[in-house]
Amino acid sequence: MGHGAGDPISGASPELEEARSLGELLKQGWKPERTIVYCFWDGEEPGLLGSTEWAETHAAELQQHAIAYFNTDRERARLLPRRRIAFA
Repeated sequence: MGHGAGDPISGASPELEEARSLGELLKQGWKPERTIVYCFWDGEEPGLLGSTEWAETHAAELQQHAIAYFNTDRERARLLPRRRIAFA
């Protein structure tokens, strides 16, 4: 598999399903205690371009409000996505 075939957007389908499920919960009256932001990056292989630009643009907001970052990504040899979690 070449760059981009299984990475960086390999986790998009399960993330979209998770977002859809949260939308269903919202329709039933559930509200999260914090804002949830879903992001999908492009330009990872040539140097993390999308995520770096977004984080730099939103750095102050992230430093003040972010409590967790979940990166669902799959490396070429893995069958299931791995989840990297960073806490502020």
